[in-house]
Amino acid sequence: MKQKFDSKKRIDGHILQSVFLRDSDIIPQSQYVGLELAKYYSLNFRLTVEHIYYSLYAKFPECRVAVGIYGSAGRQEMAAYSDADVLIITGSESTQEREFRKQFSIEMAKFGYSKVDIPDWGTIRLLSKICSTNIVEGNQILESKIVCGDPSLIKSFRAMVKKQNTLERSKRNILFQLFCYDYYYSKRRKNGYINVKYSAGGTRDILFFIWIARHTATSVGIQPPISITNSLSLLFEHGSVNRSEYEKLLRSISNVMLLRSEALKINKGTDYNGLSLIETNLQSLQKSTTIRHLFPDSSFYEFTDSMRTIAKIKEKLVNGFITENFGYRGKLIIRARQQAAKNKLLKPLTDNRPEIILANLWLIGEKIDSQKLLQSISKQKQWSWEFMASMLSLNDLPQSIIHSITEFVLGKMEYGYILKLVAQHPHTSKQTLRLILNSKIDERYKQLARIAKSAGNSQTNFQV
Repeated sequence: MKQKFDSKKRIDGHILQSVFLRDSDIIPQSQYVGLELAKYYSLNFRLTVEHIYYSLYAKFPECRVAVGIYGSAGRQEMAAYSDADVLIITGSESTQEREFRKQFSIEMAKFGYSKVDIPDWGTIRLLSKICSTNIVEGNQILESKIVCGDPSLIKSFRAMVKKQNTLERSKRNILFQLFCYDYYYSKRRKNGYINVKYSAGGTRDILFFIWIARHTATSVGIQPPISITNSLSLLFEHGSVNRSEYEKLLRSISNVMLLRSEALKINKGTDYNGLSLIETNLQSLQKSTTIRHLFPDSSFYEFTDSMRTIAKIKEKLVNGFITENFGYRGKLIIRARQQAAKNKLLKPLTDNRPEIILANLWLIGEKIDSQKLLQSISKQKQWSWEFMASMLSLNDLPQSIIHSITEFVLGKMEYGYILKLVAQHPHTSKQTLRLILNSKIDERYKQLARIAKSAGNSQTNFQV
């Protein structure tokens, strides 16, 4: 299928429903082919979203709605079979606006994406509250790229994002990602295969370059970048990476993005459908016509070298960020991470500084002496998002505390992502899973609980 892609023309909906951007015939001739393909996929997705918005707008002319894209599409990192992540911003929660969101989801499902994710929340007030209280979903909102919609809503959304993009929030995000999520993602492996998304140097590690670049931009008063290429350029301009590192990162990130896209293609229709898993010896990549076309004489191990390069430079950048932003405390944080690599506990446990408590929560792991600390935390009437997620990273967490966290989340109805961690915990009881499934919270937060109840929580680690 040899179709020329013209980004300046609006593409007919029938063309959009084709998979011409997933065909090797349109591979750009570039040394950064992975990055170029990611831009093609992202642009195709953006045009799809525009097409659906304008087709529905005629049916809902009274709706005040704006539409954005987040996740890999918003960052211009989209793979061939990435999820469809769409943010619908609404002026209110009227019946018409809820119906608009429902119809948008139905139309998106027709395009064959691995998963369509359109959150239920959409008013500026609620989006602002989520940014203040929730790390993961707050990031999704702050890193959304607005595509089209009501001009006044777009203006209000951008003002909210500017207000929420604080230095304090970005520091909280980076610290939390280092401690809790490094542990959480370490579980998302299967059969010893490389996970191109979650293994060291994978696409999840690439996010740290964006987060640190956004922190740098906020600190000097400029617009924070969303895409990885703009983020790397900013880090280079501000001296956070040197020219050699910058060039290595561009090549390595491009290779990893291509690798993830091919992993999703290869796994489509198999038991690993929707997962970025590649056999450790990378032999499955020999099935990829794209890889053979682009790298006919290269060793497939060049891709794992790229992941090692990303992991190494990320570690240097993160340690520099911690030292610069936390001074003496930064040294304690770096020491905590070094101890983590050796499965040792950072002491003393009596240190009340939030980042040290988070470090200890993560480092405690299987140690039974964590109970005193857990009991102290469980007495708090208000739990932060980070504390709940950090506690759920502990394998020894008692059922009673897991159940209490679940009740707290369902009472607030604003920490839905935490319920995914609850469903994955080995000590979560059937009673807790039933509590989630019988609640009124958005269906997307119930998916893992449903899998855990029917097939066991171990199966939840391998979902899309």
